[in-house]
Order: sequence, then C-alpha cells, then structure tokens
Amino acid sequence: MRSIIQKTAVIIALAVSLWGCGSGNGNAPNFNSTSGKHSFGWLAGPASHGVKLDSGANVASDCVGCHGPAATLSGGVGPACRTCHTLSPLTNPGCTSCHGNPPNGDPAISAGFPNKKGAHDVHNALNKVTGVCATCHNGGGFGTLNHFSQVVNISILADYNAKTGGPATYQPDTSVPITDPNNNGGRCLNISCHGGRTTPPFRTGAINPNIDCTTCHQSRSASDQFNSYFSGRPVTDQPQNYASLHDFHLQSIGLSCTDCHDTNRLAPDTSNHFKFLNTTTLDITPATTIRADINYVAGSCTPANNSNSLNIGCHGTHSWTTIPPPIVFPPSGVSFSKYIQPIFDSYCLFCHAAGGIAGFMLLQQGVSYANLVNVPSVQQDVPGIRVKPGDSTNSVLYIRVSGILPDGTALDPLGLHRLRMPQGGPFLDTQDPGAITAIKTWIDEGALNN
Repeated sequence: MRSIIQKTAVIIALAVSLWGCGSGNGNAPNFNSTSGKHSFGWLAGPASHGVKLDSGANVASDCVGCHGPAATLSGGVGPACRTCHTLSPLTNPGCTSCHGNPPNGDPAISAGFPNKKGAHDVHNALNKVTGVCATCHNGGGFGTLNHFSQVVNISILADYNAKTGGPATYQPDTSVPITDPNNNGGRCLNISCHGGRTTPPFRTGAINPNIDCTTCHQSRSASDQFNSYFSGRPVTDQPQNYASLHDFHLQSIGLSCTDCHDTNRLAPDTSNHFKFLNTTTLDITPATTIRADINYVAGSCTPANNSNSLNIGCHGTHSWTTIPPPIVFPPSGVSFSKYIQPIFDSYCLFCHAAGGIAGFMLLQQGVSYANLVNVPSVQQDVPGIRVKPGDSTNSVLYIRVSGILPDGTALDPLGLHRLRMPQGGPFLDTQDPGAITAIKTWIDEGALNN
C-alpha cells in the first residue's frame, strides 16, 4: 500500500511540474517570472524560448531549478542550456551566450559557428549598418524561429537591391557544412553597395577600398548600376571605340582608378565613401575626389607628374566632356609643344604610354622629345633614326605616319611588318589631315624642342 501511495505522489509531482513548465503556459507570450512558466511550446526546442526569456527578477533561480548551476547550466532535471548556448545565458546575457555582437571569433565565446568573424566587423562598422543585424539577417532576429535553426539565414533588406540583375540574394557555400571551418561563408549577389557584382567569400575574402575599386565599380557599358562609372565623352578616334573616357583610360591605357582619384578623399568613414549605403545616389560628387596633380578644372584636366604610379604627365589640357576641335596647323614655325605633342596625345597614347603595347617608346608629355630626336629605331622592319632633324624623308616617325618609305613604296597598313601608324588605323590623313604635314614641317625645320 505504501509503495502505491509513493508512486502516486511521484506521478502527481511530475504532472504538476510539467504543467508548470509546459502546456499550462500555452497562453503566456513571454517567460513569467511569477509562475515560473516557459512560453508556449517550450518543449519543441530553443526557438520557442520567446523574445524575453531573460526577463524577471528571479529568472536565475527559476532556470537553475531545472538546468543546473547558473555558471554553467550544465543540466539537471532539464537539459543543459550549453547544448545550444556556448556560454551560460545567465552569466552572459544577450547575444554573447552564443556569439559576439557581431560575431567576432573570440575563443572565449567560441571560435567556431555561430561565432565566425568573417566580414561581420567590417560591415558592422559601416554607417547605417552598425548594430542593424536585420540589414542582412532580416527576419532572423532573437526570438524568431530562424535565429536558432543552426543554418545561416540571410535575407537582405530591399534597400540594398542592385539597380539591375534582380534582388539582393545570398549564395551559400554548399561544399561543406556551414559549421565546418573550411566553409567560406558564401557570397552575396546583386547588392547595390557592391555594384551588383558577386562579393568575395564572406569568411575568407576581403576588399581593400583604397585599391580594389573595380571590385564594386564597373563601367556602365558593362552593367548599369547605381555606382557605375560612365562620365567622359565617347572615344571614337582610336583603333578601338570606347563608350567613355573612363573606359578608355582604364581599358586602353591601363590606368588604375587611383591614378586619377585620391583615396584620401574616399576614406571609408561616415563623411565620404560609405556615407549612406542604403540610398541609391552617390554621397560624394565624384569630381571632388580627383587628385590635385590631375589639375581638373571646369571639365578639363592637365595631368602633371603623379607620384602615385605615373611618373610623367600623360597629355596636355584635354576636355573630359567635349571632343576637341581639329588643330589648325601653321604652314611654318611648327612648335613641338603646341602642335606635335597634342598629336601624340590624341592619336598615339593608345599604345605609346606606360603599360601600353608600345611602351618601349613613350610618347607622353615630358619624355616624347628625348625618345625621338636622334634616337635609333629599335624596330628593324623600318630601320633608321626616329626623328632626323632637317630630314623628314628619312625619319622613321614621318615614314610611319605617312606610310611612305624613302624609295616611295608604301608601308603595309595591316600586316605584321612595316606597319603604318597608328597601328591598324584609322590613320592621320583621315582623322586630322594637317597632322602629317605638320610633323614633316617640324622635322624639316630642325625638330626643335620648342
């Protein structure tokens, strides 16, 4: 009889206990520190803990009654909280019981998932993103089912959709589980602040905003994005046409963005480069970032010596927006700086510039004269002196641009040898008919450096 009574008492005690923690709490939206009841469906898993599990004055004593010592919550009649939490949620309230805020890889919490650092700190430092986890984890905040699902839940706010290409999306690394240290964290696609381009891997990639400009910025002719570059007149007077002078400088001459733009004016802080990432307009006028030594004034630039990577000025004053009118050459008294160098600037720097395919003979301002006058040609298909003062007929420069050898035979305009210049055309007699005569006159008048 005593045994039956004891068993009955245990059953009743268990029933009361389960009622106090389980279905009897079905209508309680948050943890109730008075009744000691969990929110509805607590047995289903950690996702049902509710938004304010840590509220209430006596929550610590309520937890340790089932889950063990407060310092560890290593388990008692209830499960160990450390099954899911990295640290005790009582002694490490909020995010830090599982990961840093944002995740930081701190081994004191956990160096693994869900505390992988990746690019969390970089993104969290950005204006309008700091502390706003919903920027990328929309709908995955604390207290939601997604927050505890043991997968990376990425849902990017529509404010960050790229202009073209579709909505901002996340592409996970499916080669290994997300908890695997070798998982690269995945990539994002169609993000406005990344110019619609696929981002580097979140955990293993990186972007240096001082030099990796084209990681986020691309030509509008390639992709029409909010931050695409497109300014500058079209270039139609070179062997290959370009949609803009931006394209010409980057693709043809091979300049980098920082040859013309000052990264000190693009500092990644709240006042310049990353001012309002959730808007679709540029937060700084691009022209204000141009380097001082480019001498950009009223839509025209006159590059000087550039200590960044160019060691010479590449051309004289050129308009960024309008096609310059044809030069009117005088019949005599042809000045090298006023008439001959502008010909090189307009038609020759496609190849004869630093990094160009004919970089062995630079024709940029400041060095062109020394590379031409009384200098032997290194191209043996047309041997001789590049510019022989007083003798245009036997000067390689004049032979190349006129297409006529001293014996009167023509150069091969398209072949592999005895090439006429500009290589592949169009040639100067169709682009600027007076230019060839001006070069001849300058040479015959003594090829002065004037």
